[in-house]
Amino acid sequence: MPKITEPPVQRVEIEAYPYPPDAKTGFVVCYIPPSPWRPHQVKLDGQPDQFYIRAADNCIPCNHSTLRALFAPQSVSRLDVYYNVVIRGLHVMYNHHEVFLHCWLENAGPSTASELFVLCEVPHNMPSPQYDHRLWEESASGRPGHAFIAKRSVHPDERLNLFDIQLGSISKEKVKSFSNDCFTFKFSLSARNQTPTKCTITVRAQDVEEAGVKKATPVM
Repeated sequence: MPKITEPPVQRVEIEAYPYPPDAKTGFVVCYIPPSPWRPHQVKLDGQPDQFYIRAADNCIPCNHSTLRALFAPQSVSRLDVYYNVVIRGLHVMYNHHEVFLHCWLENAGPSTASELFVLCEVPHNMPSPQYDHRLWEESASGRPGHAFIAKRSVHPDERLNLFDIQLGSISKEKVKSFSNDCFTFKFSLSARNQTPTKCTITVRAQDVEEAGVKKATPVM
């Protein structure tokens, strides 16, 4: 028996029940327990190596797609980052409008994204992003305010606000005050059992008033 399957199946029990007693007729009971090392490949001399699966009261060869679905299920979600520029109401004390980059994340499916981790690289001379503490918590694996762990899973077709970050301001006379002429944000999105998704956002200070809803640019 140790040579019939790869890896060998352990703790198999076989009992013979002669009927009538002391006869050469009767039946055999074989108990095969669940195995933590499955699937097991059948290896017989002169026969092609096969995986078998139960079908009704028979066993038939198992194809690769069925094996993959049973033992290596794919739980893949497509994660996209979208953004727009928000010009907020007039600040009475400073007599200007504050300009923010508003980012959110969408799961385009087909699966739920769990254990979601977002790493964002922002220009060093910018303030920390503002995020919803009910949805995200900071991670110690990145700069404070720049690495986030989602507090829950993100389901297909769901949108989750990511963060806002101030780019600068515009006065009533349309005079712009920005720390940079061009802002580049780099994202790395990771979910359980998925390779990271990377994308970038580039916003030019001169275009903030025309920046509608846009999708971050994927990085291959």
